[in-house]
Amino acid sequence: MRAMRVLSFAIGGLLLVAGAGIVVLVGQQRGDDDVQRQSVPVADRELTETLAGMRVTVAELEATVVALVEARPHDVPKGRRVQTASSVQGADADGHARVREALDLVGGEGVGLEQSSSCAGGTAAACANSNGYIKYRADVATWSDSRLNWAMAHELAHIHQFRVWGTLNESSAYQEMFGGDPEFLANCMAVVRGYAGSVGCDPEQQAWASGIWVGVVR
Repeated sequence: MRAMRVLSFAIGGLLLVAGAGIVVLVGQQRGDDDVQRQSVPVADRELTETLAGMRVTVAELEATVVALVEARPHDVPKGRRVQTASSVQGADADGHARVREALDLVGGEGVGLEQSSSCAGGTAAACANSNGYIKYRADVATWSDSRLNWAMAHELAHIHQFRVWGTLNESSAYQEMFGGDPEFLANCMAVVRGYAGSVGCDPEQQAWASGIWVGVVR
């Protein structure tokens, strides 16, 4: 077996190079001939022990990952955030509980909910994230029941849109009936659930929008 060719520069007086079943130990600057004379094949026993150690390490990592996954709340789908009333400080705790109740009421049980002022740089009262959770500004918790329920139904509609996003945007019916506008579609989806906003939808639009709730793009 031909020895590996290496640059003959010692680091700290010692350089170890491994590859193609060859380990080369260099003590000083030497030529290729000196390197070749000092090439020593890796013993099968040592290689076996090294591989066995790697398998143990991988097994330990796998066990750790499994333990972390099992410790995660099972009612929260991957990628969604959960903020509980107890984790929100002060007066916001009651507000969070109220928004959570509204989201659950419109069908959003298990969907992550987070108080945040980051929606559209704080200009939007609420927004849905493609990772499957909803953010809302603190003042949303003070809205009337009807407005709050509509807002949560609207944002939940976006969560369902994201689940069929590619197919939705390829739909000619979506383009023709809603102008490719996810906000208009979300309003119509909310109407289907009984939470009407300021924008009306005709029966045909409502019928089409109802499919998105169950993952169907007609």
